[in-house]
Amino acid sequence: MQRFRSLAARASVAVALVGLLTSVSHSALAAGPFGRGGFQRDDGSVSDQRYDAGAPSLVLGSLAGDATKLVQWVGFEQGSNAGPDAQDILVKTFNAATNQWVLRGDSLNFDRTVEAEHPSLDFAGPLVNGQRTVPWAAWYEPVKAFGGKTNILASRFVSTPAERWQVAGQDRGSGVPSLNINTNQDAENPSLVGGATQAGAPATIPWVSWEEDSAANGKRQIFVSRAALDTSAIGNFRWIPTGAPTSAPNEPSINVDVNRDGVEPDMIFSGPNNTVPWVVWYEKGNNRPERVFAARAIADSSAGVLGGFRWQIEPGCNGDEVNCALNRNPNRDAEDAKIASGTLPGEDVTKPKPWIVFQENDGNYNQIYVSKFDGTKFVPVGGSLNLLPNQNAEAADIVFVGNVPFVSFVQHVGPLRLLVVRHLANPSTGRWDLTSSPRGLNVVPRNPADAPSLGSNGSIPFVAWQEGDREQGQGVVFEAHRLPTSRAWGVVSPNVLAPAANETQSVTITCNHVGGWANIKTIEFALTTASGEQSLLVRFSTPDDPNQPLSESTLALFDPASNQFLPPVKLGSGDQENALARLLTSQSSASSNGPDSGTVDLTLRFQMKSGISQLLVSNLRVIARDGADSGFVQMEGPQQVFLPVVTR
Repeated sequence: MQRFRSLAARASVAVALVGLLTSVSHSALAAGPFGRGGFQRDDGSVSDQRYDAGAPSLVLGSLAGDATKLVQWVGFEQGSNAGPDAQDILVKTFNAATNQWVLRGDSLNFDRTVEAEHPSLDFAGPLVNGQRTVPWAAWYEPVKAFGGKTNILASRFVSTPAERWQVAGQDRGSGVPSLNINTNQDAENPSLVGGATQAGAPATIPWVSWEEDSAANGKRQIFVSRAALDTSAIGNFRWIPTGAPTSAPNEPSINVDVNRDGVEPDMIFSGPNNTVPWVVWYEKGNNRPERVFAARAIADSSAGVLGGFRWQIEPGCNGDEVNCALNRNPNRDAEDAKIASGTLPGEDVTKPKPWIVFQENDGNYNQIYVSKFDGTKFVPVGGSLNLLPNQNAEAADIVFVGNVPFVSFVQHVGPLRLLVVRHLANPSTGRWDLTSSPRGLNVVPRNPADAPSLGSNGSIPFVAWQEGDREQGQGVVFEAHRLPTSRAWGVVSPNVLAPAANETQSVTITCNHVGGWANIKTIEFALTTASGEQSLLVRFSTPDDPNQPLSESTLALFDPASNQFLPPVKLGSGDQENALARLLTSQSSASSNGPDSGTVDLTLRFQMKSGISQLLVSNLRVIARDGADSGFVQMEGPQQVFLPVVTR
């Protein structure tokens, strides 16, 4: 693989945005609604565009434990000129004040002349104000002292006296602090997560899961180790394998079948107070379908159990792996599972549950599915998330933003590979709304997106991804966050109107709050010309008592003549009018999507008293009960030049 990337190569793949829709129509992708606010890219790119880069891992955190000042940390792999196949693991953070990505420390590689890959980044360490405060990263690279076998390594960030990454672990030979169970076997694809297995613990530690060839049969096994303080070890930490040996005397594999390959684990802490480690992965081989599995750690001090924890498959297999496979159809291939922990609005925040996302082939195309653990089994949450069920989707990730799960994935649209984001709008029906535009976040639409990594600061989603053909050495890492940056946001459909005189118009407004729809106090909808001239302004107010039904909400029409809103009218009651428009309050309606949803749907019906000679653009403002205000966000219109990512 070519690792050095020239500026000339970058220029050769640039595509004018004007031609985006020549091969893909809006209607072919998804029915609205979606907002122009969309996602805003932070700076130009995370990686240095002179070099091929990819495989980002994104986390939001604060070294000081300040939950109000969480910043984006992105680990990624990037080519270098240190050797013909050299590739570094680097970590950068975003400085909003300067609008720049800042390198933190230097390369994490144990050996900068080799190709290091697949970083996994998270925070662990002492808790300050409930926040983990020490960044950790795991990755894999070939180790010359071990015959070039790829080994798992991990480092923690040290900020004083100078910023650096301190590799950590016991010396496994030649001064290499490998996590491998067997250093003479290849290992790949680590997933690192920080957590504590006791509620109220003052500090958290990193746990790492990965896949590694068994020394007994050569099949890939899923292993998990946890860190422990040890002043005699390199970096003052050693790694303790967990689980019961199964694939060999010293191999605590958690595979359902040790004679199949376990692939690409992902890890999270969930359960009561997020004190239970969970791992999800898939297994393949032996002429059986690829199947997704999950396991949780259970404290166990029994003889023969390593590290004080055993791993329990959930749900139980009961002698047949079909019983514990998490596939929608265990006879179809499923793979690339990711896991998150969270609660829906109204659920007990001290008892989060794991949620998983994965891709599964329906016999023709790969579909993206989500399931959640109900305490005994994983149950589906809706159907396929694909924008196009007759096209493949892949590379999904999942994260909770407040009490709302978000999913990112790559949707195939003919030759395009578009990065899109959805969020759960109705848990009861499994309705997943688009958070991003269906046209994708890609900076250059014809450059394939891949490997999205989601993160959250508790209010808004962030996503990092790679874009470009890495086989040609053209990969670039980007990152973006959703606009508006408040906990409340919304979209309108249709987002552009050209109403004739006295013609009844209808718009559907979908508003969301990451803490639950009952937190939404006010929604304001405005129609303006492209120059900003106002034609209609309506205010929707929910009841003062959030326990009252939405049918008790009111609508008020703004009157330009008096420069104030007319007296509010109960939803479904008498109509209102000013010199420009009639608000058909009697025909307007609102509905929530259940107590465990963050979404309110509002249908407004109105008439303009005179014909409009130009298109009117929808604008939306959402105000929460705590006063948080999204400000007016202009909805994207098809007549506008569309930028897949709104730049600063």
